[in-house]
Amino acid sequence: MILDKAGLLEELKLITEEVPLNNGSVIVSEISAVDWDELIASEEYKVDGKVIEKKIQPALVARAVLNQDGTRMFTDEEAAVVAQSSKKPFRAIVSAVMRLNGLGGVEIKNSEPSQTDSSVSDSV
Repeated sequence: MILDKAGLLEELKLITEEVPLNNGSVIVSEISAVDWDELIASEEYKVDGKVIEKKIQPALVARAVLNQDGTRMFTDEEAAVVAQSSKKPFRAIVSAVMRLNGLGGVEIKNSEPSQTDSSVSDSV
């Protein structure tokens, strides 16, 4: 079926998901193509030209967690605060962000940032 404008706009809507945490839940969204391009272009998250997962995760979370009204909960400047959060809820949110944005398998190498930094491909 060929989509019309309304159908295409419906397909282009960002997908959201409610992520349960210990004392409640948060709404996590796909990030927009513009947000993705801005993050990937930033040298702040790169080492030797490759985006490093543990460097970009707080920025992804800051851009993907939404208030109930659909606005972003965090500003880009608050990403550093997000990075200092408790590991278990942070990992739950990061997992949802990665899944919603198709950042698994091929794009992410070593999804657990344990021994070495993993990298994110900018080909998404």
